[in-house]
Amino acid sequence: MTRARKAIFLLLYIFLLVSFINNLTGLTNSDRSLKSSTQARDRERDTNKKLLITKAKQTDPSEIEKTIRNGLPRIRENEEVYIIPFPSPTPLPEPTRIVPIYEQWIAVLFPN
Repeated sequence: MTRARKAIFLLLYIFLLVSFINNLTGLTNSDRSLKSSTQARDRERDTNKKLLITKAKQTDPSEIEKTIRNGLPRIRENEEVYIIPFPSPTPLPEPTRIVPIYEQWIAVLFPN
């Protein structure tokens, strides 16, 4: 081969080697940034869960009452405190099942 050909191949080889090294370092940098982004997302997700739990506690009527009762000194020295819980919801009557007529006749004619 001629010298010019060898020089061209050498330049091509050096160019490809430099490109390969540049791509390799770029991949490691993007991998690091991906890991840091994943860790940041997980931290934010945990913070969000904690905030949701705190919000649920603060908006619960019994927790509000407890905070007011314990946090604010509304009781005098010789007073008695009665804690009245919130009334439970009124139970709804269970609907009665309407038995079809043929089942009523079967129950009358063929008792178990």
